[in-house]
Amino acid sequence: MVKIEQEERSLSFRAAIKESNSFLRQKDNKSALRACRKASLYLPDPSDQFDYLCHLSELRDLQAKICITYKNPHYKAFLIHSLEAFAFEIAKDLLLFPSMAPFYYKKKIQSSPYVVNPDDNINLSPDDTGWNLALKKLNLFRYRKAIIEEFNEFIYEDLPLIYGIPHKYNDEELLERISATYKTKYKAYKDWLYLNYTVANKLSNKPLNYLTYEIHKFIKKLLEKYLLISSGDTPGAPYQR
Repeated sequence: MVKIEQEERSLSFRAAIKESNSFLRQKDNKSALRACRKASLYLPDPSDQFDYLCHLSELRDLQAKICITYKNPHYKAFLIHSLEAFAFEIAKDLLLFPSMAPFYYKKKIQSSPYVVNPDDNINLSPDDTGWNLALKKLNLFRYRKAIIEEFNEFIYEDLPLIYGIPHKYNDEELLERISATYKTKYKAYKDWLYLNYTVANKLSNKPLNYLTYEIHKFIKKLLEKYLLISSGDTPGAPYQR
């Protein structure tokens, strides 16, 4: 019975997303957002970790597209949804613990939802869309490097700890060493058992609504911080080109 309910929710979610995309193509953004709100009612249970993050990331990405294509775009909402969608994708890699090669690769290259181009001009141009447009309209363009650096620090340093990975084991080299030697070294074998059963089982059984809440809270606070800086109410950050 539970499986049928999950399948029905998934079908309803997909139908609402399809409806929203259809409205977006017709440039009916209000109806597209209403369909997104309908889709949010059919998100998987947060205890269904992978599907929950997949659906939520897809939903936020679509909401971002809708917000930036309004006749009067919702720039702040676009940035929030874009950053959340990316953070949810990174969070999916944490579900692989203790085998988190995709996460550590992205951390190494500092993968982010926006790449700072030093040649970009602060002045608006007809070619500006998406991130550049939102940052310039909100007077955040000069702080784009600082924003992305703080965001990356959060998703690559703080997010694993928020998820529940013990600080000691949030270390790629240590995890690789344990994996490579657990058959020959007793200490590594004990660590391997602890990570693959005790920790991994505990993590996999946690509903993820607390994680998505922390992501939203951080992103909202981050943008508000730089909006306040750009308004001149606090000492400014260094100009970034």
